[in-house]
Amino acid sequence: MLRAEGFYVELHRTPEGGLDLSFNTDWNRDHLQVKADTLEAVLTKGVATLLQRKSTAFTARDVSLRKVVFDLFPHSQQAGLPMYSNTEPYFEVNSSG
Repeated sequence: MLRAEGFYVELHRTPEGGLDLSFNTDWNRDHLQVKADTLEAVLTKGVATLLQRKSTAFTARDVSLRKVVFDLFPHSQQAGLPMYSNTEPYFEVNSSG
Protein backbone atom coordinates (compact mmCIF):
# COMPACT_ATOMS: atom_id res chain seq x y z
CA MET A 1 0.00 0.00 0.00
CA LEU A 2 2.81 2.44 0.88
CA ARG A 3 4.62 1.82 -2.41
CA ALA A 4 1.34 2.26 -4.30
CA GLU A 5 1.02 5.70 -2.66
CA GLY A 6 4.41 6.59 -4.19
CA PHE A 7 6.60 6.30 -1.09
CA TYR A 8 10.03 4.68 -0.98
CA VAL A 9 9.80 1.57 1.26
CA GLU A 10 12.69 -0.52 2.55
CA LEU A 11 12.59 -3.50 4.90
CA HIS A 12 15.34 -3.68 7.54
CA ARG A 13 15.87 -7.05 9.19
CA THR A 14 17.74 -7.59 12.44
CA PRO A 15 20.26 -10.42 11.95
CA GLU A 16 19.89 -13.48 14.18
CA GLY A 17 21.83 -12.84 17.38
CA GLY A 18 22.62 -9.34 16.14
CA LEU A 19 21.07 -7.45 19.03
CA ASP A 20 20.84 -9.00 22.46
CA LEU A 21 18.86 -6.92 24.94
CA SER A 22 17.46 -8.08 28.25
CA PHE A 23 13.99 -6.95 27.20
CA ASN A 24 12.58 -7.76 23.79
CA THR A 25 10.53 -4.90 22.33
CA ASP A 26 9.31 -3.96 18.88
CA TRP A 27 11.76 -1.12 18.41
CA ASN A 28 14.78 -3.46 18.26
CA ARG A 29 13.32 -5.88 15.73
CA ASP A 30 12.54 -5.80 12.02
CA HIS A 31 11.12 -2.54 10.72
CA LEU A 32 10.07 -0.68 7.58
CA GLN A 33 11.66 2.60 6.62
CA VAL A 34 9.29 4.72 4.54
CA LYS A 35 10.33 7.98 2.88
CA ALA A 36 8.36 10.79 1.26
CA ASP A 37 10.21 13.99 0.24
CA THR A 38 11.58 15.34 3.54
CA LEU A 39 9.66 13.15 6.01
CA GLU A 40 10.61 9.60 6.97
CA ALA A 41 8.82 6.98 9.05
CA VAL A 42 10.28 3.99 10.86
CA LEU A 43 7.51 1.44 11.39
CA THR A 44 7.58 -1.63 13.64
CA LYS A 45 4.71 -3.85 14.72
CA GLY A 46 3.67 -1.50 17.50
CA VAL A 47 5.57 1.78 17.17
CA ALA A 48 5.82 4.44 14.47
CA THR A 49 8.50 7.11 14.52
CA LEU A 50 8.32 10.11 12.21
CA LEU A 51 11.49 12.09 11.58
CA GLN A 52 12.79 14.84 9.41
CA ARG A 53 16.56 15.14 9.03
CA LYS A 54 16.43 18.80 7.98
CA SER A 55 13.93 21.29 9.33
CA THR A 56 11.92 22.46 6.33
CA ALA A 57 8.29 22.82 5.28
CA PHE A 58 6.42 19.61 4.51
CA THR A 59 5.50 18.86 0.92
CA ALA A 60 2.14 17.41 -0.09
CA ARG A 61 3.74 13.92 -0.13
CA ASP A 62 5.11 14.48 3.40
CA VAL A 63 1.64 15.43 4.63
CA SER A 64 0.24 12.32 2.93
CA LEU A 65 2.81 10.06 4.63
CA ARG A 66 2.06 11.70 7.99
CA LYS A 67 -1.66 11.03 7.51
CA VAL A 68 -1.09 7.38 6.57
CA VAL A 69 1.12 6.81 9.62
CA PHE A 70 -1.35 8.50 11.97
CA ASP A 71 -4.16 6.37 10.51
CA LEU A 72 -2.15 3.16 11.02
CA PHE A 73 -0.81 4.11 14.46
CA PRO A 74 -3.31 6.16 16.50
CA HIS A 75 -1.23 8.81 18.28
CA SER A 76 -3.85 9.60 20.90
CA GLN A 77 -2.86 6.59 22.99
CA GLN A 78 -0.72 7.29 26.04
CA ALA A 79 2.95 6.48 25.42
CA GLY A 80 3.98 3.38 27.40
CA LEU A 81 7.53 4.44 28.28
CA PRO A 82 8.77 7.92 29.24
CA MET A 83 11.27 7.91 26.35
CA TYR A 84 8.41 7.70 23.82
CA SER A 85 6.51 10.84 22.98
CA ASN A 86 3.03 11.05 21.58
CA THR A 87 3.18 14.80 21.02
CA GLU A 88 3.91 16.47 17.73
CA PRO A 89 5.87 19.70 17.24
CA TYR A 90 4.56 22.51 15.07
CA PHE A 91 5.37 22.09 11.37
CA GLU A 92 4.90 24.13 8.21
CA VAL A 93 3.45 22.92 4.93
CA ASN A 94 4.84 24.14 1.61
CA SER A 95 1.83 25.57 -0.20
CA SER A 96 3.42 25.14 -3.63
CA GLY A 97 3.91 21.43 -3.55
